[in-house]
Amino acid sequence: MMTLPICKACGKEIYFLKTSKGNMMPVNAESISQDDKDFMNSNLYREGDVLFDPKKGHISHFVDCPEAKKFRKKKDV
Repeated sequence: MMTLPICKACGKEIYFLKTSKGNMMPVNAESISQDDKDFMNSNLYREGDVLFDPKKGHISHFVDCPEAKKFRKKKDV
């Protein structure tokens, strides 16, 4: 069983999922399905395999973390 990271600001359990652009997105742990968890704990999983997918119900932790702006990376314009 994998140990979940904890948000340094609010203490909530999170996962990091790879986005389609290759960045790692903090995602609320409760938004990860049991199928995703089973896959991430299997021998088939390799770091960064699971993509962040809001269609699967994954919720970015930036949505509800009270300190999200401290952790957001600035976008190049």
